[in-house]
Parts: sequence; C-alpha cells; structure tokens
Amino acid sequence: MTFVNWINKLIVARIRRDAQPVLVGDEIIVKGARFALKDATDIVAYERDIYAGSLICLLLSFADKKLINVNQEDACWNDLVTALDRLALTKPGSSEWIPQVISGVQKTPMPLRSRAGSEVEGNI
Repeated sequence: MTFVNWINKLIVARIRRDAQPVLVGDEIIVKGARFALKDATDIVAYERDIYAGSLICLLLSFADKKLINVNQEDACWNDLVTALDRLALTKPGSSEWIPQVISGVQKTPMPLRSRAGSEVEGNI
C-alpha cells in the first residue's frame, strides 16, 4: 500500500467511522436500520475529492427522507453495485455510469434513479 493510499484510507475511515453500511441480500443496513434497495426513491452517483484523489460515491434516498451515502472504499461497494444492476434499479447500468464518473465527463451529480414525486432533502 502506498503512502497516498494509506492517507486516503485514514481520511475515509475518519469520515465514515460511525456508519459503515453493510449489504445483506437486497437490503442495506446502516446503524442497525434496514433499507430494501428496491425502496430507494432516488440514487445519485458523484465523485468526491479527497486529499490525494477522488472517490466514486452513491447517494441513496428513501421515502422517509433517509439518505445513505456509500463510496467505493466501503466493504459493501462491489456487492451494492452488483445488486443495483441485478435488480435493474439504475439507468444506465454500472458499466456506463462508473466510467462517466471516473472520466470526469459527468461534472455534476448523475441521477441514476428517480421516482416521480420524491424529494431529497440535504446536500451531497
């Protein structure tokens, strides 16, 4: 592990130490609360700059205004992206949106799922 990777892991761990998301089946669990992925009202992909690089992140919102932020450093990242593709919850699929976010083509947060009538409170 390079020094830069080590610093990034420390920064991300400090930011996220209280609420590490876990994926069990088709549910994401944060601080003991369970949320079915199919119940997500909005899913947004974006890039977050950190000390020496950037992270791909997903913001999932639910009807009760709960927001869950997951990034590629989280242990559940690959399983979450796979589950979203398998359940067809995002348009486009991860094979399209991940390269767009990484390349910088998408300069603003990229909506991947939006249900009519949902409102997301809070900022990314």
